[in-house]
Amino acid sequence: LKIGDNEAAWEGFQEFVERIAEDTTDENRPELLSALSALAEVAPSVAAVGISAVAYDSFVREVIEEVLNDESQDLPAGARPIFVARADQGLKAIIGMSNDGYLIAVEVKYSGKTLSVAHIENDREWLHSDPNSGIKILLFVTRTPLSRLATRRVKGYPELRHVVVAGPEDKTVLIRALHAALTLSTLIVG
Repeated sequence: LKIGDNEAAWEGFQEFVERIAEDTTDENRPELLSALSALAEVAPSVAAVGISAVAYDSFVREVIEEVLNDESQDLPAGARPIFVARADQGLKAIIGMSNDGYLIAVEVKYSGKTLSVAHIENDREWLHSDPNSGIKILLFVTRTPLSRLATRRVKGYPELRHVVVAGPEDKTVLIRALHAALTLSTLIVG
């Protein structure tokens, strides 16, 4: 494909590469990066979308780990933060205090376009599927804003939160959102 010949198909392919990059597990990441490198030789702009999504995911993970390390200093004796990478449900992290059960889930999406209302509803259903999981808050982190409909849906549920983090320049925004979600999770009973 050449840009201009079939613009819609080209954008669809870029979105496909972005979704693959977002949903790749840690174990498959080296294979993905190798495939993106090969793709860059024939379609550099498409490969760049996937590489950017991987870099964005890595940045958010680093900030989550940093917040967890900072939070651990304020936790009660015996409490420790946990970080679990998850491939199912598209979740990237489940964090919180293991002995109190105050937990939040964080889902990272490179683009707000890939977070549909149906996806939000599926994630909310997952959140409530196991009342013993201890997960109280689901925080969506995206590089771009959500659609108006998706934004309204997230705002309609007190257990869902969303933050736009364009990149490293928004690190403090992400840190504040993580702290707020952790604080809110301690206030929710049952």
